[in-house]
Amino acid sequence: METMSIEVDFEVRNKSENEETLLMQVLKNNANLESIKSLIATGVDVTARNRAGITALMFAAWYCKDKEIITSLINAGANVNSHSAVGKTPLMYAIKYNSNLEVIETLLAVGAKVDAREGLGRTALMYATEKNQKLVQRLLSAGAAINKCDWTGNTPLVWAIKNNNQPKLLVNLIEAGADVNYQGPRGKTPLMIAAKYSSWHEISVLLNYGANPELIDDQGRTVTDYLKENQKVDEGAVYRELKQAN
Repeated sequence: METMSIEVDFEVRNKSENEETLLMQVLKNNANLESIKSLIATGVDVTARNRAGITALMFAAWYCKDKEIITSLINAGANVNSHSAVGKTPLMYAIKYNSNLEVIETLLAVGAKVDAREGLGRTALMYATEKNQKLVQRLLSAGAAINKCDWTGNTPLVWAIKNNNQPKLLVNLIEAGADVNYQGPRGKTPLMIAAKYSSWHEISVLLNYGANPELIDDQGRTVTDYLKENQKVDEGAVYRELKQAN
């Protein structure tokens, strides 16, 4: 009983102003496996949260490259599917800030829910579309829902168009079943969004995979109307491609 009291006092004394435990602070600063194991052995609470609701496992997923640190925290009782105050899971932190495939593989292997949502309805796959093909492909192979929308109605394909200039990433999503003619908020299609923001390469991919240039949004606007706002493309070349698509 006395030993437990000492351990609890140690934990309380070593919390920062943000309610971060010593374990969290170490994880944020180039933690090594032995130091984490030593802290766990003292009986620290691996499920504690800071003021933002972030746990030690979330910090590990965010900052650490050693998958064994993830495993050690899980074995000590960390919850792989806990949510922070804004709804993010350890898997989301790993994808958004770390992108280490071994860490992500470890989280998936111990049961991370691939389609969990955060506070804005976003999934891990949506965050992965901001990164690279490998992460997207790994989540798809883990069963990530390809056409799930966030709370504003954006699908992973729309996220990829808005946040990434990788045509091959769009191909991966479409070949995995992404709806290329999905009409989201205000009736906008992926092609309309690409016509406004993306390069010719992304627009071409969508057209080649069956995007319908004849669809109109809720304001009666077409793809050609959106193209007029895009400074990245040669309108003449796009119009010729649209004619061929028709």
